Amino acid sequence: MYIAGTMKKPGLTDRGEQTMMASLFAFLYPMMTFISLSGYGPQIKLLVKASRPVEDICLKTWAIWTFSNIVTFGYATCCLHDTMFSVSAGLALVCTTTICCLIVHNRYIRFGNGVRSAVFGLVPVRVQRHPHSR
Repeated sequence: MYIAGTMKKPGLTDRGEQTMMASLFAFLYPMMTFISLSGYGPQIKLLVKASRPVEDICLKTWAIWTFSNIVTFGYATCCLHDTMFSVSAGLALVCTTTICCLIVHNRYIRFGNGVRSAVFGLVPVRVQRHPHSR
């Protein structure tokens, strides 16, 4: 419990401890950016080397992440003006956008029926009637 003038507040109160923690996070933050970027590599490699459309990767999920990264990058550049955070958000945006573009390219252009089916969701269906049905 904190009583004014008698005890220290819980947590970091010493200036040296605060500086040390700030230095630690300033070191870890860019490292985590590169570690997270390595997670995008296998997805991009899979989509680039695919010999058929990869249906196991959800386009809607990657589109949501891309939209989230657009907002994050905009906030980082327009509101925070933090260069390190802007670079981190920008790299994540580039990666998620690349994956979305590769999914669309593979499904609808490279292996699919063209962009028309992607835009309109049209799937040709042939209905056969039996000769004795009305």
